[in-house]
Amino acid sequence: MSDDLKAMIDRLPPEMEAEVREHIQFLLRSTQIRSRHRPRLKLKDLGWTENQIDQARSRLASFEDDWDAPGMEKYDEL
Repeated sequence: MSDDLKAMIDRLPPEMEAEVREHIQFLLRSTQIRSRHRPRLKLKDLGWTENQIDQARSRLASFEDDWDAPGMEKYDEL
């Protein structure tokens, strides 16, 4: 982390620490999800409950055939 970024974080009020930490964790997770060179996260790693995971899977089930179609892997690289 650059010294400039550290200095900006140090100037924030202490009560904002949790919010800043949450944003940084979100950015790290987003980077890991987009990177082909890093292991993929599991849904539980995102802090989702079993119910949230089940709901997301059921909502996205209709996309499965398109998502897994040949040639679609090029979109994973975006």
